[in-house]
Amino acid sequence: MFFYSTSKKIQHTNNLKLHSLAEAKNESWLKTAVSWAEDKWGYLRFFHPVKHKDFIQKNIANFYILTYANQPIGMFALSDYQNFSKHKWTDLSYFYVAKNFRGLGIGGTMFKMAKSIYDGKNSDSMIIETLTPALNRFYEKKGAKVVGEREPHDFNPFPATIMRI
Repeated sequence: MFFYSTSKKIQHTNNLKLHSLAEAKNESWLKTAVSWAEDKWGYLRFFHPVKHKDFIQKNIANFYILTYANQPIGMFALSDYQNFSKHKWTDLSYFYVAKNFRGLGIGGTMFKMAKSIYDGKNSDSMIIETLTPALNRFYEKKGAKVVGEREPHDFNPFPATIMRI
C-alpha cells in the first residue's frame, strides 16, 4: 500500500474512515483484527485460555476498524458497563495501530474518533487500562487521568494502570 506523509503526520486524512466491524461484515478485516490482537495480546493465552477470535466475534458490535484507502490500519473496542449503583462507564480496549502507521498521528486521530463515539453515549466516564507507561503518557496528553492501579490476576498476571476520562 502506498501513502504519503510529511512531518510524521499522515496526509490525505480524508482517506481515513472508521467502520463498525459488525456493520462492515468484512471477513478480511475481522481476520486482521484477530491477527493484531494475537500479535499484541497473544501472550495472555499462557495465563488464561483467551481466544481473541471468539472474543472479537462475540463482541463484534463493540469493535471498530480504521482504514486508510480502504486498508485496515487500526482498531479499538468500546464496551459499555453498569454497576449495581447505576454508574455507567465505557471501556476503551483493543486500541491498536498497525506497525507501519505508528508515529504518523494515527493513534491520536483514532482516539478522537473513539472519544466522539463515547461522547454520544449515555455514559459517566471512559475507562482505559494500560500495561505500559508510554501508553499512559499518550492517554494523559488526550485528557485521561490516572485513577488507580490494578493488581495482577489470573487473566493477566501483569499490573496495569487504570485511567479515566
